[in-house]
Amino acid sequence: EAILYAIAQRDRSCWFEGWAEMHDEYDEDDDISIDESVDQWCSSDLENVDNDEEQIIQVMLLSEYSEEKERRNKILKKAYEEQLAKTDAARCKKAQQIRRAGRVYYSFPPPPRGYDIPADVELLICNGKLFNVPRKDQLQFKDEGQVAPFDISRLTACKSIELQVINSKREDIMKVTELIFASCIDKLEEFHWIGARDVPYIIGSNSGPHARECMQNLKVLSLPFARGFDPDDLVEVSKFPSLERLDLRSSLDMQHGMCIYYDDSGRNTEMPYSEAFLTVCQKCEHLNHIDLGDIMTELDGFSVFAMTLDRFVLIEALEKGINLKLGDASDDEESDDY
Repeated sequence: EAILYAIAQRDRSCWFEGWAEMHDEYDEDDDISIDESVDQWCSSDLENVDNDEEQIIQVMLLSEYSEEKERRNKILKKAYEEQLAKTDAARCKKAQQIRRAGRVYYSFPPPPRGYDIPADVELLICNGKLFNVPRKDQLQFKDEGQVAPFDISRLTACKSIELQVINSKREDIMKVTELIFASCIDKLEEFHWIGARDVPYIIGSNSGPHARECMQNLKVLSLPFARGFDPDDLVEVSKFPSLERLDLRSSLDMQHGMCIYYDDSGRNTEMPYSEAFLTVCQKCEHLNHIDLGDIMTELDGFSVFAMTLDRFVLIEALEKGINLKLGDASDDEESDDY
């Protein structure tokens, strides 16, 4: 009876379509001829290359099913625990490397999965107002009048700043950041702007006088996950003469390169960010480190690197003595370069 029920389920399944005919299960009266020794059917036996997955139908006692289920759960639990231990070991190793480097660093994803060494102050611009909010709480922050705006005068001796912006217009961002840069114009050395936008208007050619002056002395500029960051925005970075370290993790937009890839007339042209990248390397004479994150990652079959930069620009950067970080260090690599 169980085998008959299983066969009925099999014949109703699209994964087993044509099984009976292929395996000659019909007798002379066109009735199913049951082989009671067969209690398992696997759809992969049909060799249907269109299947995205396969199914198995098996007849067994309830006690056997419970034992098999418990066995598989133990395998899954062991695999999960091993992966968890491996991930935790890798996170701890990276944390040690970051601590040894001893400089401001922001991980993606953030803690607890990542490890941060925070800037002197972590700021958030929300609804055109400035707040002192820890990085881990910035994206969930709501301006409900319960938190007083940040006193900008406290930035006078600040050497490093982390900033994020939510729910604010460009004009408001320009106004607030101009006040920030005016307050720490002689001290600021590191600016970590997560999710940067409108770069030319905030820290570039179209920004206020205090922003432009402050960028002249900036040593570290971090613009991870910048939005709408095009090649012209990257050119703006070349105007910061004291720059030593540049973070562009997940900021180069491969869509700019896709246009060239699908245009037959542009197949032999440079990738969109190549010229701007070279300009930065040539004009920022003190630059010694550029973090490009996981730029070698493939998305939908396309390499982010192949759609944004040409290989020769990386070679020229290396020849100038600039260290390029193209993803996390491998498991056997003891790199403190964060």
